[in-house]
Amino acid sequence: MNTAIRYLRYYINAKTLYQVHSPFLYKIITECITESRYYYMFDDIQSHYMTLRHDDTPIDVTDYGAGSRLQRNRTIAEITKNASSKPWKGRQLYHLAKTLKANAILELGTNVGIGTAYLAAANTKAHVITVEGEKNLTAIAHRIHNDLNLDNISYHTGEFSAILPQVLNNLTHPIDLVYLDGNHRYEATLEYLALIQPSLASKGAIVIDDINWSDGMLLAWQTIIKSKWLTWSLNLGQYGIVFWDHNAVETAKHLTYIDYKYKPWKIGLFT
Repeated sequence: MNTAIRYLRYYINAKTLYQVHSPFLYKIITECITESRYYYMFDDIQSHYMTLRHDDTPIDVTDYGAGSRLQRNRTIAEITKNASSKPWKGRQLYHLAKTLKANAILELGTNVGIGTAYLAAANTKAHVITVEGEKNLTAIAHRIHNDLNLDNISYHTGEFSAILPQVLNNLTHPIDLVYLDGNHRYEATLEYLALIQPSLASKGAIVIDDINWSDGMLLAWQTIIKSKWLTWSLNLGQYGIVFWDHNAVETAKHLTYIDYKYKPWKIGLFT
């Protein structure tokens, strides 16, 4: 199945806000996805993002998701454009971390550190643990975060499967927000989730990027949302969020969501 077909299926199945019957998911959508509040830090992070988008400095990186393949003479601009969190997504991550009052955040896939910056800025007292396979990207992210005066981030560099057990063993608090944005393969995604699950708090969320990027990632998403320990899921097309709450009263609900402007005829009168 090609990407166009996967996104067409997403579009056909997607509901608008008028069709959301879960109070919790309604709250998440309105406070995190469609929230329009703008903070000064957004301008600072976006300024660094745009600088990186125009930085033609060559850089060698190892793509662990492609079988540890060394990629030479890529540019920072190219990597930022193709793999970094876009500002719109970063703002949604910021609002999500803020709404959940996340205190311990784990990110797999630092890249150049833009998504990390939004997560860390949401609560400067929270601890953000970010893991990146490529040391050259970690160095760029560290520099960006220093410029933004974000000192609540700890960095770990190495192949995820090798380094993640050590990172999890050294945790001082259970994790209440996870951002999976690296090694977009079915087996790897499920492996990381299985490693992380015992270290999760009693409630929280996991953001899984690029769930419609490939058949493997879509299958991973479909497998994950069937997990009995999860309470809600939100398919947003480019990425998905799963939530758990050990004390939840609401029954499990899974929603494929799209902004009302893309389906203006769905006003909720008959659906």
